[in-house]
Amino acid sequence: RVRRLRLGIRNVQSDAVQGVLRVPRLASRRANAVALHAKLVAMLAIKKAIEAIHADMLEERYATSIGTILAAKRTLDTELNGVKCLTHMARRLDQFYDLAVSYMTARLVNLALASSWKEIESIHHQSQGFQALQVEAKPIASVLEGLARAGKLNTALNNLERRFEEEARDLVGTIVLEYAHENNSLENTNNIENTATNSDAATTKLQALSAAAFERCFQTCAEHLLTHVHCAVSLNNFILNFLQAAADATRNPNVNELEEGDKIGDPFAAALRTVDLDFVSNVDSPLKSPRGDANIHKAHSEEEIARYSSALELETLAAQSQAAAGRLCQGVLKKAARLLMIREDATARAKLRDVAKLQATGNKFAVDIARASGSPIKQPVMHNALKQISKAFLDRQHRRHKNDLATALDSEKWGQVDATPERQAVLDALATGRVILKDDLQVNNGFLETAISEKSKKRELRGARVDGKSHKVVWSAVLLLDMVAEKLAAAATLPLVAAHAGNLVIDLLRFFESRARYLVLSAGALNSSARLRTITARHLGLASQCLSLVVALLPHIRATLVAHISTTTDDDPQTETKIVQGLDELQREYLDHHHRILSKFVSIISEMLDTVAKTAMTDCNSFAANVVKNVEAMHSVLSKLLPPEQLQEVFTNIFDLVATKITSIFVDDDGVVSSVQNLATPSSPKQRNAADRKRIADDLRFIVLHLSKLQAVPTSSSLRRLDTFITEKFASISSSASSATN
Repeated sequence: RVRRLRLGIRNVQSDAVQGVLRVPRLASRRANAVALHAKLVAMLAIKKAIEAIHADMLEERYATSIGTILAAKRTLDTELNGVKCLTHMARRLDQFYDLAVSYMTARLVNLALASSWKEIESIHHQSQGFQALQVEAKPIASVLEGLARAGKLNTALNNLERRFEEEARDLVGTIVLEYAHENNSLENTNNIENTATNSDAATTKLQALSAAAFERCFQTCAEHLLTHVHCAVSLNNFILNFLQAAADATRNPNVNELEEGDKIGDPFAAALRTVDLDFVSNVDSPLKSPRGDANIHKAHSEEEIARYSSALELETLAAQSQAAAGRLCQGVLKKAARLLMIREDATARAKLRDVAKLQATGNKFAVDIARASGSPIKQPVMHNALKQISKAFLDRQHRRHKNDLATALDSEKWGQVDATPERQAVLDALATGRVILKDDLQVNNGFLETAISEKSKKRELRGARVDGKSHKVVWSAVLLLDMVAEKLAAAATLPLVAAHAGNLVIDLLRFFESRARYLVLSAGALNSSARLRTITARHLGLASQCLSLVVALLPHIRATLVAHISTTTDDDPQTETKIVQGLDELQREYLDHHHRILSKFVSIISEMLDTVAKTAMTDCNSFAANVVKNVEAMHSVLSKLLPPEQLQEVFTNIFDLVATKITSIFVDDDGVVSSVQNLATPSSPKQRNAADRKRIADDLRFIVLHLSKLQAVPTSSSLRRLDTFITEKFASISSSASSATN
């Protein structure tokens, strides 16, 4: 019985303990079953998410697929963490993620590139192209949302920038090759294509294009590149507005504005409702800048800090988008500038009209890009390229001008040429500040007809008229003024290098003056290719007339240059002052040269007087005849060349010289007549009789009489003084000689 009782007590205790332990065991089994069910549900959700992702990607709902992928990956990392059988699903989600990001990046790039837009030629006009593009605004918003959620928008923008660079390069190369095939001036095109790469072939053919063909090619490239820029800027503005709207919705969520299907805290849905989807209807709008007002310091709670941080990230992406679009604009300018620089040598050989068209196209393109990018109008890349090719053109033209002018001066016979109506038109343009291109004038290429040796044509030679005054000109002076007119036309049509053109004008005019001074005043023409036997008064007179012509034109040249430089020079504010100072110094040099030529006429008479003075005592009649002959010959030449005021100045000085020389010949320092007291020569007696003295007086009065009759030269006080000297001195000496004889 005791044993039975003990066994019963043991059974009762066993049943009591086992019953108590069964509850936690059952609870543990239930918890395990619930956890297994949750994991199975999560696994089923992952499976359904993968199917949904696949369907969304087929329908190009990339933002939805990215959200699903990120939610599934969070589930794998949290609820299903450690489930090794789901490793393949994690890899598949990563593949979907990379594929979605790649698709969205490619989609964004394709929508940004103008080559993928429908009806590209109708971008600047209302057409069906706009309707097609407006429909694609929502897919772009979906792409932006997906990339922003994935944190890959910055990478996509970098890819867009790189692809745009490649597209622009390929576009330019294609256009160049197309124009190269159309250009008839190219030779051996097939050989070039077979032996060079595409880039080298494009460069070679670009250099071989004619000026007109390249101008059309450059304009076509500019139009297409500008279209690319407008598309990129328009897309950037849409991205900017979309991200800023999302940032605003992130900072200030409004539950009352949620629509059916929207989630609380989803800023992209709100942004899609507020942003203007018609982002291509105004492709000419400039590039916008982000506000940058997501100030995190305004937040107080942790929730607000989180919202402001998200808004700041979105506006940072907007700023990165704006910077990428700005770099795209600069890249386009560099492409166009590169085209110009490749053609620098060929452009230097082109005509002014072609260079002017090229500069106008480049300036317009730079202004359009600047307006599209919202940056300053002056674009250094294009500005420097246009300035460099224009300077290369002017420098090559200047070298050719100086060589041609040097050749003309060295072969100059210093004979008058006819100022034809065409040449007079150039002078009228210079005097009025008008621009006449060389192609607008029908000017003979050869030397103008001198007609100096043919007496029948002497009267037909016309002078060059400036400000109502006529100037006799030689061929080299006419050539000089043609060159100056070309440079002034360049200053007017190439505003970027107007100051450089002004410096070249000064250099060319100074070269003419220095070379003419050497050839005429210094008698260098005796050893030049012209081989003149002597420098005559006619040569000097024509040289002085050419100098006077340039001096008369200098104020007009100054006014023209200042008018063009004052509105275009932005590199050196002192450029205009330097040009004016250079022209003033040049004018002083010309006036000094002109004064020296006028003094040379007096020097010629002085040398003649020194030569014939040796015969004055022995043969005064020959002396007087030689003086009258040489002075009249000088007057005969200069009266046809010099204007009245210069002729009067020259002969006033000549009359002063003649009076002084004759007085010094016949009077000693003490005032005693040499012909009476110092005539101890082997061929004359000690004293002359009254008849000899009367002949001397008559011969000297012969000089005074004939010099007084010279036309256009009024009788000077020097001649009257000489006549008084002859009367007084010879009359008094005649009386004293008569008393001594008695």
